[in-house]
Amino acid sequence: MSAPVNVANGASVTATSSTYPASNVVDQTTRYADWRYLWLSASGNTSNQNLDFDFGSVVSFNTVEVIKLTYSSWYDASVNEYYIYVSDDGVNWGSAIASGALTAPSTGWGESEQIDLGSVQNKRYMRFNCYSNHGNANYIGVAEIRVFNKTNTNLSVAGGTTIYVTYPTSSGIYLHSALYSEDLGDIFWSANWQGGGNEEYATMIADVDFGSQRYIKDIELFATNTTTTRFPGKWALYISDDGTSWRKVEEGTLNDSAIQHALQVISLSTTRYTRYMRLHLSDPPSVANTGFSIASMRIWEEDPPSAPAAPTNVRVRRFSGSGNLITWSHSDPSSIDHYEIWQSDETTKIADTDGDDLAYWDTTEYAGDYKVKAVDDVPVTSAFSGTSTDLDVGGAGFGPSFDTLSG
Repeated sequence: MSAPVNVANGASVTATSSTYPASNVVDQTTRYADWRYLWLSASGNTSNQNLDFDFGSVVSFNTVEVIKLTYSSWYDASVNEYYIYVSDDGVNWGSAIASGALTAPSTGWGESEQIDLGSVQNKRYMRFNCYSNHGNANYIGVAEIRVFNKTNTNLSVAGGTTIYVTYPTSSGIYLHSALYSEDLGDIFWSANWQGGGNEEYATMIADVDFGSQRYIKDIELFATNTTTTRFPGKWALYISDDGTSWRKVEEGTLNDSAIQHALQVISLSTTRYTRYMRLHLSDPPSVANTGFSIASMRIWEEDPPSAPAAPTNVRVRRFSGSGNLITWSHSDPSSIDHYEIWQSDETTKIADTDGDDLAYWDTTEYAGDYKVKAVDDVPVTSAFSGTSTDLDVGGAGFGPSFDTLSG
């Protein structure tokens, strides 16, 4: 599993009434206090307003996320009580599959709330009924609605995860608690992760300890504040076995010119298996000393990838007084980081070899049979190969070269 896909992205949305268009709830901007990026009902329509979604085809989803209207004159207009319906034809809706009340935006600054539908829906149409608002406003509305099938874990809020800001280190840093995020908060500057001193505007580094080895592939970042100049332009990901020695595994760019507050996803080229992760953000697109900030971060746990194929054709040539030459084959050697050489009882590992090798010289003159396992760069380990077959070479001495016998 990767980051949940927002199936509402690209959906057609119609509303019972509108001051600002219903299409704004799927424009991917999540702006909470700008009429260009939010939906409001027509003036005077403060109850029982429908937002009808046509996803274009049948999609699967179990979660609806509402980005609330907040700040200034929009605060009381944010949707409160809601009902959710689904349909096969966009005409017959049946009974609500979920209902409730959203919490009022806490401080006058944006935030989101997720609604668990209880089961996976396989439907083309969804109706989000805005039944009431949070106050005496003459409208009702939302900034954004995201719809997705949430089947994996956001490790940023998982038990055992600890996040450290390792740079910048000055007293000017604002809260990095925003990185422990389940919701997409369009948070005010004093409650997000932001650089402090002049020398620190261009770089921010966060180290994550998951508490145990985890598979990761997608990281969602949500920037805040008032302009696109608050979003970093570059990222780099490091992993570590001990939280001290780091190696960079991937890097890339972010769309720092996107409409403000767009959610962006760092999707790694391959699944990584690690306990420690370092995210290095840099290159704000703005002028000097304006910096950038992150309001929310979600790190999505990935299902373990498929194991590589097991090695085949394991053969042994024994040379008295010298050692044993083990050779094998593999269907996709370019995908393998290293091989493990085992005694055939599968309890004693003899050695690891480089992924470029399809042979190993065992100087112990072990008299039993061998098995071999392949390990890719995630790392995921294959099943054991079959038991080795002896090839009769005979004689004593140091034995033939690998180049002669590795095939």
